[in-house]
Amino acid sequence: MIKKLLLLASGLALMAQYAVGQDLIIEDPESYELRCASFSYFEDPSGNMTFEQIAALPQDSFRSYEKKVFNFGFTNSTFWIKTNVVNKTNEKLILFEIGQTNTDHVEMYGKGLEPQIISDLVAFTERSYPDPKPIFNLRLKPNDSKEIWVKVKGQDELVVPIHTGSKDAILEKSRRRETLFGIFAGIMAVMILYNLFLFISLRSSIYFFYVINILPLFIGQSSLLGYSNKFFWPDSAFWPDHAPIVFPLLSIVFGLLFASRFINLKRYMPWAVWSINVFIGISLVGVALSFAGFTTISSIVLNANGFISAIFLIVICAILTNQRVSSAKFLIVAWTIFLIGVMLYVLRSLSILEYNFLTNYSMPIGAAIETVLLSFALADRINTLKKQREESQRLMLMEVKKNNDLTRNQNLVLEEKVHQRTLELEVMNSDLQETLENLKSTQGHLIEAEKMASLGHLTAGIAHEINNPINYVSSNVEPLRQDLDDILTILNDYKGYAEGSDIDELKALLKKEVDMDVEYSIKEMKDLLNGIEEGARRTSEIVTGLKNFSRTDDDEAQSADINNGLRSTVAILKSELKDIETVLELGSIPHIKCYLGKLNQVFMNLIDNAIDAIKMRYTDATQGVLTIKSEVVDNNVIIKISDNGCGMPEDVKRNIFDPFYTTKDVGKGTGLGLSITYGIMEKHNGTISVESEENVGTTFTIELPINQDSE
Repeated sequence: MIKKLLLLASGLALMAQYAVGQDLIIEDPESYELRCASFSYFEDPSGNMTFEQIAALPQDSFRSYEKKVFNFGFTNSTFWIKTNVVNKTNEKLILFEIGQTNTDHVEMYGKGLEPQIISDLVAFTERSYPDPKPIFNLRLKPNDSKEIWVKVKGQDELVVPIHTGSKDAILEKSRRRETLFGIFAGIMAVMILYNLFLFISLRSSIYFFYVINILPLFIGQSSLLGYSNKFFWPDSAFWPDHAPIVFPLLSIVFGLLFASRFINLKRYMPWAVWSINVFIGISLVGVALSFAGFTTISSIVLNANGFISAIFLIVICAILTNQRVSSAKFLIVAWTIFLIGVMLYVLRSLSILEYNFLTNYSMPIGAAIETVLLSFALADRINTLKKQREESQRLMLMEVKKNNDLTRNQNLVLEEKVHQRTLELEVMNSDLQETLENLKSTQGHLIEAEKMASLGHLTAGIAHEINNPINYVSSNVEPLRQDLDDILTILNDYKGYAEGSDIDELKALLKKEVDMDVEYSIKEMKDLLNGIEEGARRTSEIVTGLKNFSRTDDDEAQSADINNGLRSTVAILKSELKDIETVLELGSIPHIKCYLGKLNQVFMNLIDNAIDAIKMRYTDATQGVLTIKSEVVDNNVIIKISDNGCGMPEDVKRNIFDPFYTTKDVGKGTGLGLSITYGIMEKHNGTISVESEENVGTTFTIELPINQDSE
């Protein structure tokens, strides 16, 4: 019984060993067959296992593969492929080829063999054989065998077709592939140069978009075939890893841009432009992911986005073809062929289709056919434009001939009409000139009227301000006269005493001086004179401020102190500001060349509006705060007038500088104040801006250049 169990176990072990791989027997050195059925494999998800660790694994750790070609799909895992090679030929050197160009990293190990490594991180020029596909040397004596391990890793779809043969057989296949690539490259180069010449000759942007569509398509397909590494960047370790994904993604971007303009999608189907932009955005995200190192994700984005965007564009072209848009029919044929190539390649990557010449090279074949068909489409476009131009020229010649006939028949009539029209225009020009002069005069009157309206609004307050010190003076005159009479009376009495020299009279005079309190009268006279002097000073200050504010501007700008203008404006508005806290932060600023009278009008308008805003927000004006600040910033005088009034909504802010726009009640404003203010600032080559928030306040900012000549 025990013997039977041992026999059964031995049989199962042999079956298991057979299941995970057979010997790779090389009998014909010229053969180039796929031999994956003779291999077994082990998946290392971490990618950190060494050859020594792999070689020490038991045989049942390796799995067999039923299909003809290893196709592991999209994966980040590392795979170890194992086989026992038996050389039944007379060749001592067998070449071992991995038939996929975008395998990022391949290593070959064997007992008694030097480790061989081919990687995208190593320059192409350092390879033993100048072929895009990894090729290893396998030195094996005739009738000898050797166990080998191949380590493969990729960052997108991992397809590992394996070929073996003599050096001559493998390199002959390499030369044939390079010849086919040369044909492909020749087609693409001719199309690019031809259409670039058309772009330079015709100056039509559609040919430029065709060229920038074909160029990344050519580089991308060359990268998928591995020839970009050989011909474009043989010494680079960066582009071999990114080019097979980045350039196909860019070809999607420029292909969609070309198609959109070729069929004039914005005109016939504008809603589809948004979808095109989405596909373009996804492709650009894929490019960024590739550069960021997420190669597997960007490869999935490439295949999915390319497939879906091609179907979308074919559907759009089918709809436009049905609507008799002639350019769409060429595009639908070209993109359908390319889509078939993409589908075959994607289905092969997903292991749905077998690996063969057609599925492996379907995209380059489709790209070449698409390029030629699109070039034919552009040629048809040239013929169409030529016919349209000829038809346009024919119609133009007919129109010119017709116009010549009309010109000959109506020359005299036209000359008469021209003469009459000239006279009418001269009259109209004279009327317009007169109207222009009237407008200029009216503009001047409006500015002066607005200024006088502002002054009229302040007349009562100014009169009240002047009346206070005047009353102060007049009320002190009578007490001063009485005190003076008392002193004069005592002086006259002393004068009479000097003449009579009577001691009793002197005592009487002294008693009278005490009774009249002459010393108090003298002190009171000094106080009264000081009060009269203060009243006169205040009156002079108000009159000076009013004079400075209402001064008439000269024809030319003159140097003036802006701070003085601000103080004068505040002085004449003192009655309006008596309950409002006024903060003056006037910095040290130089005199500038300006029209000070007009600037005073600007200050008057802004401060008056600030007072109204404060009174609209607060019933008690004592809660209001008005801040006037001046400073120099970057060779400019900056003046800020801020209040904590009611503020303005956005719609009011947009219109405040428009003529006749006002938010005040009827009769309380002309709507010209800020419009005139804006014009005055333009006259000074300055600017005025406003910042405001409802129930917070408003700040007007004036900016005047220091070193400039006003207009």
